[in-house]
Amino acid sequence: NGHLELFREALSKIAVSPCEATFVSEPMAAIEAAVHFNLFPSSGDDKKIVLFDVGTSSLRLYVLSTPPFEYDNDNENILYESVFSHFGGLTLQDACVNLLSRHFYNHPKELITDNMALQRLYDASESAILELSQGGGKDKNKRTNISIPYLSMDIKTMQPKHLEMGLSAEVLEQELNTILQHTTSSNDSNDNNALSTVMPKPTNISTLVSSMTMQALDQSAIHNPIAQIHKVLVMGGGGRSPIICNGVRDGLALIGGEAFANNVFVVPPEEMVEELVVLGASLLGKKIASSDS
Repeated sequence: NGHLELFREALSKIAVSPCEATFVSEPMAAIEAAVHFNLFPSSGDDKKIVLFDVGTSSLRLYVLSTPPFEYDNDNENILYESVFSHFGGLTLQDACVNLLSRHFYNHPKELITDNMALQRLYDASESAILELSQGGGKDKNKRTNISIPYLSMDIKTMQPKHLEMGLSAEVLEQELNTILQHTTSSNDSNDNNALSTVMPKPTNISTLVSSMTMQALDQSAIHNPIAQIHKVLVMGGGGRSPIICNGVRDGLALIGGEAFANNVFVVPPEEMVEELVVLGASLLGKKIASSDS
């Protein structure tokens, strides 16, 4: 609310004509855009929508009612919210950098003292992940070659050292799961009560998603929860990775079966997965303005 008031004050100073600023929550905006762009039809009943927001370093889950929304009351629309603050799109880059560091330096990335070299590893990892994501990332045997010239200097010979390494999507996913296993084995991995207390600790993306989903459905107190799910939507920058998206879909299959996962799982195409919120906010702004006029 404090940020909203500051925004309204700033807006009043620059606006040519009187205008109003209002707050719209990100999950509501994303669902509004998804329905508008026909990513899935409106259910027309009391079913629920599950939304996974794959951020840079966190995975958020929302359970929402289906549109039309009550714009002035988030509590009526967002039935449950949780965050697992140890996993996101950057975790995939960390996994790739780990592999590169062990290949080139023979030690983990945390021991790299050359900040410029470390940044080059992250830049190369980003390019490698994009390459492995081409074609939807369905082929785990898909490979890419990573080349970083003049990454370091051999102290004995004073000759430059270059990194050359091949990487498959399968190996990258295995390293990602190793990071996730290490994270969930720590005592504070469920500090936000995002994970189910009756399921085993997650060991990969699919079991992380199934644990978060079961906890959300239990806490939401929804009768016959699997039948009440209309769609499961993925958004956020990390949602552009097929490794993460496939993990979410597989997690849904663990709790409801393959047919259920195939029926409810929705990933926006290309850049839209990152732009749903801003698109939805624009659409809601127009609706709110029309209803007030």
